[in-house]
Amino acid sequence: MEEAHRREQPLVSIITPSLNQGGFIEETILSVRNQTYPNIEHIICDAGSTDGTPDVIRKHEGTYNLRWVSEPDNGQADAINKGFDMAQGEIVTWLNSDDIYLTTEAVSRVVSIFRAYPTADVVTGDGVQIDDDGRWVRPFGRWKTNRVCYKHLRYANPLVQPSTFFRRHVLQECRCDTTFYYAFDWDLFIRIARRYNLLPIHDMLSGFRIHRRAKTAAIGTAYVGEQREIIRRYLGPRSPQHLMFVCYHVLFKASDLLPRPLRIALQWTVERFSVAISTLTFGRICAV
Repeated sequence: MEEAHRREQPLVSIITPSLNQGGFIEETILSVRNQTYPNIEHIICDAGSTDGTPDVIRKHEGTYNLRWVSEPDNGQADAINKGFDMAQGEIVTWLNSDDIYLTTEAVSRVVSIFRAYPTADVVTGDGVQIDDDGRWVRPFGRWKTNRVCYKHLRYANPLVQPSTFFRRHVLQECRCDTTFYYAFDWDLFIRIARRYNLLPIHDMLSGFRIHRRAKTAAIGTAYVGEQREIIRRYLGPRSPQHLMFVCYHVLFKASDLLPRPLRIALQWTVERFSVAISTLTFGRICAV
């Protein structure tokens, strides 16, 4: 009876790209394994970790519906695309190997929303930033707005990536751009929003971990360069936003020549100013 009930539920594929996250990946695994939703497949795409990550994964083999591969890839975006190819679920998402779901009901809640709104192609929720020890640092929201369409996403990325779930057909047609190392999720969200319906919900679904080894722990020149390229693609090279990011990129490149404390201070100041301007810009656009 339980098996029949499980098969009646749409399969949810959760992809986890991983590289040397042995200190955090067990929390990620347990947050998936402990979901009350009965029909989940967890696909871990490891890029050949050497820090004990494979041992952690093997410990959980056979305890739930887990598949994993360990092989070199061309970065996180490439690993996620491999996971998309392996996924068999009607609903697909990715959860990085240092992130977690906040409750055991997170996936069940998302599936219930997809069922209630059959024309929704993407469901995206809220989340919180967590630290190395899993403590909540600050909430992530959507700028206190429900506007998450193509028009608005070109200006800023308010989506919480691990709280965002997709119908399978969306990711069969839109893939991560592997030319981006940092900002591929923003680029993907923009392209998806241009063609599909995004439905925001105000449920706290995931914990997004910021720690010393995380790619997003510090804003750097390469990251700002990718943000500039995305704005150039979708708003145009002569847009005020692109010109602003050209200036930011120049400042970041100049700061690379400074001693580390001054470089970090300058980059942090520029990044805070960028966030403030983006917030004001996005707020004005959403008011239209």
